[in-house]
Amino acid sequence: MEVRAPIICTTFSTMDHGVGMLRPLAGFRLTGLRARLLGIVLLAVVPLTFALVTYAGVQNGAEQDRARASVRDTLANNVRLEQDLIAQGRATLEAFGVTYAIQAHRWDLAQGNADRLRVSHPEYSSVLVADASGTVRASSPATSALVSIAGQDVFERAVSSHRLLVSGYRVDPLTGRGSIAVVLPVYDASSALVAVEYVAFEPAEFAARLKPAASALTKVLVDGDGILVARDPARPASVGKAMEDATLIRAMQRTAEGSATVIGLDGVTRDYYFAPVFPNGQGSLRLAVGFSPDDLLSAGRRSLGITLAGFIAIGFGALVIAWLVGTFSIYRPAVELKDAAQRLARGDLTARASFRERQDEFGVLRDEFNTMAESIHTHVTELEQTREDLRRLNVELEQRVLRRTAELEAANKELEAFSYSVSHDLRSPLRAIDGFSLALLEDYGDVLDDQGKADLTRVRENANRMAELIDSLLKLSRLSRQELNVTDVDLSAIANDVAKSLRELEPDRYVTVGIAPEVHAKGDPALLRIVLENLMSNSWKFTSKHPRAKIEFGSADVDGQTRYFVRDDGAGFDMAYSSKLFGAFQRVHGQAEFPGIGIGLATTARIIRRHGGRIWAEGEPEKGATFWFVLS
Repeated sequence: MEVRAPIICTTFSTMDHGVGMLRPLAGFRLTGLRARLLGIVLLAVVPLTFALVTYAGVQNGAEQDRARASVRDTLANNVRLEQDLIAQGRATLEAFGVTYAIQAHRWDLAQGNADRLRVSHPEYSSVLVADASGTVRASSPATSALVSIAGQDVFERAVSSHRLLVSGYRVDPLTGRGSIAVVLPVYDASSALVAVEYVAFEPAEFAARLKPAASALTKVLVDGDGILVARDPARPASVGKAMEDATLIRAMQRTAEGSATVIGLDGVTRDYYFAPVFPNGQGSLRLAVGFSPDDLLSAGRRSLGITLAGFIAIGFGALVIAWLVGTFSIYRPAVELKDAAQRLARGDLTARASFRERQDEFGVLRDEFNTMAESIHTHVTELEQTREDLRRLNVELEQRVLRRTAELEAANKELEAFSYSVSHDLRSPLRAIDGFSLALLEDYGDVLDDQGKADLTRVRENANRMAELIDSLLKLSRLSRQELNVTDVDLSAIANDVAKSLRELEPDRYVTVGIAPEVHAKGDPALLRIVLENLMSNSWKFTSKHPRAKIEFGSADVDGQTRYFVRDDGAGFDMAYSSKLFGAFQRVHGQAEFPGIGIGLATTARIIRRHGGRIWAEGEPEKGATFWFVLS
């Protein structure tokens, strides 16, 4: 057996590790005072630029938040204005519904009241009253063509909902023009339906409440089907038609309240906030307020630009002052530090900065540089010593590995010699015992009584059992040294072969064997065949006391791991003794009850471990057992 140990091969490049950090500084070419100061000025510009950009971002974000909050306020205000219009219609209908004309079915009086309502409320394009059957009893303007509204959407919805509702965009049968109807069912004191009445508003009434609009805002009122009811800025040709902004309509139909970004027909990208006019579901009208971020934020951005210009002017003045100060206080110490860094980078570990004493930042920098150079000198020396120690340890480790490999090879040879000795030296006495016992039975059988014959028979049986134990031990020992030939193994096919062999041995037994199809595993085919032979033979044996028995083989996926099992409904075992199942010569049942030498499950467990897996069992007396195993 060859054993390889990891060789420690950490390598330290003395100067690269110690002073490589100084090369950018050492390679910096100070070609003139202006070039040096330019670098310093640029270092000052970076934080100033960052501060200006941060300020601009914060202010721009705050301006956007204020502008969007204003748009949302506009949306809420316009929703309230539209709700006020509907509330007016509701108040009219509720007052109309409790009149004597409606409650007493005096439709001639109701007609007069409807006409007077249109005179006093010119914003109503029409007024209509129908009885409980849908027959029109009063309308303004009056019409002889309309007899019944039964079956119309507004009538049926009002009757079924038992409450006020607001229709979507519709063509008013009284005026022939587009309108939105406010519909109310009327009931008497006994809650019986008396009439259904409505007032209608033309889209212009809703559009009037969208004004005045800021020049940067677009307001759109649509019904639940996406039909345009009103718009500001006005677009009369589009009223009563499906909105062309399908993205906006889909967003408004997907959720009652929210926002969407839409590219309009004019090519302008607008952000829309939208909300329902009736959050309680009495109507499907939705109002959207849109704006172009560029237009809405242009004034704020101009103000921000002026502020930033002032900051830039102040910053430029500060940079000029920094330039002048740097001219007189930075050049010489910077040159000395550069020269010292160059010497250190070339390998001169004694290089130090030696300009005159200063109490400013350059004095601190000089002291820190000299401390760093001294530390590098010390660490490089220590690293060289560590590298030498590691080299020596590698040599010692290689020698120890070689010795250990030789010892393992010797141990393997001794084990092989022991196996041969067991096979040869122990078998010979057993064969002699069996042979002489057989000779006694054959030659002196006539003079031996029955007890003597029985004793000799037991001697032969135990000699044969001892031979089987030796064979099993040798096989168990060889499993630890046998090289694995890992490939794809069809476990279902092997299980079918094993079941066929078991049936041929005992064809008269009634055993149902269920084998799951296409169960595969990665492993050594010969060794896995031994596993299934041992487990299925074990189940075959321990179901022998049952007139009808069942044996199953299959697999299950548990937490991403494939588990294989052999299950039976035989004698089972007490889980308190489960730890004995996989030990050599360990038995849970007596030899007289179920014959065997107790080596099969130990062999199975060793094969499973050779595959990097594990095996365990579950059982209950007289309720069968299940043996589970997994492979790596």
